[in-house]
Amino acid sequence: MTNEVCQGFCYSKGYIYAATEWSNECCCDNSYDSSTVTSPTDCSMACVCSALDTCGGSLRHSLFQNIGTPSPPSTPSTLQTFDCYTDSVFNRALTYRVYSTAQ
Repeated sequence: MTNEVCQGFCYSKGYIYAATEWSNECCCDNSYDSSTVTSPTDCSMACVCSALDTCGGSLRHSLFQNIGTPSPPSTPSTLQTFDCYTDSVFNRALTYRVYSTAQ
């Protein structure tokens, strides 16, 4: 998983928001709870496929928004990077999830 892979996947499915979490998870949605912002240092896990990038953290999302046209087939035309956001097992911040086991 990388931030770029997650963003490309989410936007190709028509979602506006993409987020990486736990270094290998990708989450997508068209809305998010902006009240869950946390310290950027909470999103410090290295991405599974790119140790140079960070992909969220433990119950923390590195959140990105495509402010271009997200209809398939889309690549992120204009990205806005947000801060780090808290996620919860019982109340997911972004509902659509994809996992990567690639090393």
